Amino acid sequence: MNNNQPFTTVDRDNDRRQTKNCAQYKHFGGWWHRDCGFLALNGLYGLTDGHSKGLYWLYQQKAKSLSGTTVTYNINPAVVIMMIRPL
Repeated sequence: MNNNQPFTTVDRDNDRRQTKNCAQYKHFGGWWHRDCGFLALNGLYGLTDGHSKGLYWLYQQKAKSLSGTTVTYNINPAVVIMMIRPL
């Protein structure tokens, strides 16, 4: 899933984007960002000023009509570990 990409946080920029930190950009939150794409599963939750902020996921594939189609993405991890680093 992470394609050997290190985890990026707002204070540790490990993504490949040279001009910005993807975890800070549009409040995406920490993730295995390679580039600032269309994934923000750890982004701000709740009302936002547009679809590019907050919790969202966009799957891109070859162009085809998805009219009337619902896309669902489920993550069912066997284990979840929350690691908190002191400031």
